[in-house]
Amino acid sequence: MNAEQTAQLARRILTSLPPLAATLVAIPFLCLMLAHSQAVHAGAPIPIPQIKSALKRYAGTIGCQFQFDDRNVVVHDIDNDGKKDVVVLFFLDAGCQGGSTSGTSAFAVLDVDVRGRAFIRPELSQPAVPAFGFPRLIKRIFVRDNQLWYTAKDFDWSKDPLCCPSKPVEAPAYLRMSTLQVANGQNFAVWHWATITDR
Repeated sequence: MNAEQTAQLARRILTSLPPLAATLVAIPFLCLMLAHSQAVHAGAPIPIPQIKSALKRYAGTIGCQFQFDDRNVVVHDIDNDGKKDVVVLFFLDAGCQGGSTSGTSAFAVLDVDVRGRAFIRPELSQPAVPAFGFPRLIKRIFVRDNQLWYTAKDFDWSKDPLCCPSKPVEAPAYLRMSTLQVANGQNFAVWHWATITDR
């Protein structure tokens, strides 16, 4: 159960109780939610096995050829909500298309609760959230000056074969939100991953 589900459950329970009972029940829920929100950035170690397990389950529902290097896990407030997130880089052939050039590197965002359980946030993760401008194969992610960065190799189209990009790239990665207005006038938040390179 993630923080939002916990909050919804707490609201349902508290609204069904008399005021004094609701107060007595609310205190443990508030402590649980506070602990959940602090779990990632309170200096606790990052639970790599739990993150890998959650990521592998997620990847198995959307594609094949899952690969993950546990050095590609960082703690960073990627969605600018004031809370630290776990951002990971993994490799996946989304849709199991097959072939030597069908897979790509992808970003995922996870929450980690106070018990060290990891939960994918699909609304901020690829492939549901598109990525624009990135090289196909990213080698490493890291945080520098409070910004997510990556290193990769991109193609020098004047000489590189399709298997083997050779041009080094180091650039920032952003998770950005845009507003999309549909025909009936409603606005929707749309997330996307973006980068800025000189390639």
